[in-house]
Amino acid sequence: MKTKITLLIALAVTLVSTMLSGCGSNESGNSLNVKYLAFVPATKTVRAGTTITWTNNDQTAHQLMSKKLFKSKPLNPGQAYSFKFSKKGEHSYMCSIHPYMQAKIIVE
Repeated sequence: MKTKITLLIALAVTLVSTMLSGCGSNESGNSLNVKYLAFVPATKTVRAGTTITWTNNDQTAHQLMSKKLFKSKPLNPGQAYSFKFSKKGEHSYMCSIHPYMQAKIIVE
């Protein structure tokens, strides 16, 4: 039962993230949003050497982390974290506080 609820939450977060990927003023360029318990947009393609900045526009803290590249400190609402992507490939990341929040950066 717990697995089904987790899957439903993940599906809802993905749906909301997809719906919101074109909304808001801080989602263009190299700035990404953390809001509605989702990364917006959920997938971003950039060139090697690009610095991405995530801003927590949610009402709760989030902590961004990838398996090998980066780990932010917990970000309270309004705080931001930046990371320069120099390694080509697909880099998945998540919120360590809310593990169902997942996204990826594709570096070309």
